[in-house]
Amino acid sequence: MLQCFVRTGDLDKLYAAEEKVFATSDLKAMKLEAFKYYYAPADATKGVAGICTKPSPEIVKLQADIIAAAKPFMQETATASAFTTPHEDPATDAAFIKYISTFVPKMSGEHFNPHVSTGVATKDYLDKMLNEPFDPFTFSPAGAAVYQLGPYGTAAKKLKQFDLEPSIVSRSSCCEPHGASFLRGLRRSSLPTR
Repeated sequence: MLQCFVRTGDLDKLYAAEEKVFATSDLKAMKLEAFKYYYAPADATKGVAGICTKPSPEIVKLQADIIAAAKPFMQETATASAFTTPHEDPATDAAFIKYISTFVPKMSGEHFNPHVSTGVATKDYLDKMLNEPFDPFTFSPAGAAVYQLGPYGTAAKKLKQFDLEPSIVSRSSCCEPHGASFLRGLRRSSLPTR
């Protein structure tokens, strides 16, 4: 949904702002249609795999609401210390810092590619995966959380799990910027896909 840098000291404020978004969104009722595999190159030999969903009006609005709530706390950039672990190659860190720094607007709004990341693999493997048949299916978000990003922009350390029932919960943290990612848990719908 969103990848951005947020100062650790602002995380509680971010959590409270996002909690309001989730309290007014019926995430569990949202139906998302998975329709294909994809991968994004991560470096010269690896990529981050995922499953794309169609950008429904509901998911596009949710992303816009998440971004609007996070905007006051977003930092333009950060160092590799924002990640749970730096990459072996500083050039890879620099590339991911740039990607996260430009996520809004490059990966939002009309450029939004709603997806669920499924792992990191070699490009050879991922190229073969793209040639495999994909059986579309429908699913719903089962939860929402903020993660500190790890290698290749993966959700590495859960910072905050949101209760999708109306209630406010917060935790406190400290001062360095974190790479933050908003991810949803999934539950497969029992509805047939056509």
